[in-house]
Amino acid sequence: MITRRLKRTNKMSKTSQIELRYVGFWVRLLAFIIDSLAIMAMLGLAALFMPVPDILSAVDMTNRDSMLALVPTLLTRLGFDAMFSAVVFLLLWNIIRSSLGKILFRAYIVDSSGQRARFGQLLVRYLGYFISLFCFGLGFIWIAFDPKKQGWHDKLAGTVVSYGTPPKSEVMQDD
Repeated sequence: MITRRLKRTNKMSKTSQIELRYVGFWVRLLAFIIDSLAIMAMLGLAALFMPVPDILSAVDMTNRDSMLALVPTLLTRLGFDAMFSAVVFLLLWNIIRSSLGKILFRAYIVDSSGQRARFGQLLVRYLGYFISLFCFGLGFIWIAFDPKKQGWHDKLAGTVVSYGTPPKSEVMQDD
């Protein structure tokens, strides 16, 4: 387990110690599997309430043109699933600073200085998942070898995954 201590000084010259204990590859992989299963369960429940297009019952699987007629329906469903997943992850990351899988391990997403990650960082992190995945998963495997246990998506967003309690919200103070 890697531990990193950061000193932070504000205008009032108070110094606080922020200890980051980076979450490693295997724990993050298990958390990702749990997250994936939870998303699939949610999508399965959503599918129960979605109307099934009539085109599905009229498909002749031996006819190429009939199968091609399914493409718009399948793309629409894929788009819905992708948007649903993005909304769920971004809401969880922004509100509880974790995902369902990570919370089981008391793991939280913070910026690289240990403070609360901004929504823009979380959005870049989510989009970075696709870069990490489409390069044969190397962006995720990178977590196992990186000193800060960052995947490519974390590096792009300037985030890390750390054990412990999430940082309190930053409160702006007038001096």
